[in-house]
Amino acid sequence: MPHFCNCGADEYICQKCAKVLCSKDYPSVWRPDITGYESFGNVCPICLSKYEMENSIDSPDKAPISLYEHCKQESGFTEHKKIMSYLNKYYGFD
Repeated sequence: MPHFCNCGADEYICQKCAKVLCSKDYPSVWRPDITGYESFGNVCPICLSKYEMENSIDSPDKAPISLYEHCKQESGFTEHKKIMSYLNKYYGFD
């Protein structure tokens, strides 16, 4: 059953932050990739912008890493000698 805000527009529940918002002021978007469920993905613009900021290329978490660090993460090794062996074997560096 639809719900309406004071201005007469539809209200909806953001399925990420669970806030009730007016569709006139905060139009929703269908993004099941953000909510993690195919059956519901109604997301408010605030949660959408937070998601896009966290997952943007300019994010500090997405900064370039060295080949050594990449091999360390990829192999799961912690010892320098094993990481260097992995690096030499798969990437051909010494």
